[in-house]
Amino acid sequence: ADLLKQGTSIKEKQEYLFLAATAWNIAQQEPEERETQITQCVEHFAKTPFNELGKEDFESRLRELVKKKIMLRF
Repeated sequence: ADLLKQGTSIKEKQEYLFLAATAWNIAQQEPEERETQITQCVEHFAKTPFNELGKEDFESRLRELVKKKIMLRF
């Protein structure tokens, strides 16, 4: 919920929602699959013309959220 509050525009809020959902899904994968999933997701995001977040920002936030989700499972 705090993540969605960070967005100021509808586009930003959509990106944060996408980020949260994607991190959740990646965290559910087997550990050996996660890095591949993250890389593919970041590359896809970077090719999207309508993104508000930069590629590096998106990747760092995605990695942080995946780690948090994994920690919640234990």
